[in-house]
Amino acid sequence: MKKEGKIIMIRKSIPYALIFFVTLTLWQWFFKSEIDWKNNIGVAVTVFLVYLFIEWTSKRYEHKKN
Repeated sequence: MKKEGKIIMIRKSIPYALIFFVTLTLWQWFFKSEIDWKNNIGVAVTVFLVYLFIEWTSKRYEHKKN
């Protein structure tokens, strides 16, 4: 895989992680007495890595298929 393809996969993963982070933070800010930063960051990193893994496996499958 080319370097540009890897950068695109990373750039596609970042918005999903940010959406989860912001959503969880706002939810806790409005409905709880305190914000659990460690949990929010952990979930955001997990979402980032899972989405990156899914993109990577789908690219590998498409490459092998051709």
